[in-house]
Amino acid sequence: IARIELDDVNQVNWTHIECGENFERCCHYAWKHFPALADKSNLSMQTFLGRCPFQMRDAIGFIVNGQRVKNTGSGGDSDFLRRSYNLPPHQTPGSQQSYTRMDAERTCP
Repeated sequence: IARIELDDVNQVNWTHIECGENFERCCHYAWKHFPALADKSNLSMQTFLGRCPFQMRDAIGFIVNGQRVKNTGSGGDSDFLRRSYNLPPHQTPGSQQSYTRMDAERTCP
């Protein structure tokens, strides 16, 4: 553990302390360190750097029946959602995701 003198004349690099020299401890969104990404991506820093694999939550859109749709950010495990709302079993367990077609309202498959 390093020691920091707070009354030192040199400026303390808090980002380096919090996130690591090569962002190895960083748990921010990537746009925290790369402001140009602010309106373009909500990837975590570790995913952005390729250290963590992409997950369903990282997707911003999908191709459904040949049509491009936008991810709304709502979704989850189909078995958990089924049990939570006391619904009958889904034919193919997995992830459920809601999306918005470019010309219509929000849709839940």
